Amino acid sequence: MADTGRSPRPAGGAVRQRKG
Repeated sequence: MADTGRSPRPAGGAVRQRKG
């Protein structure tokens, strides 16, 4: 859960959770 927005496939499923 380090790079959710930059990851190709979010582990948590939240693509717009942490985009900063």
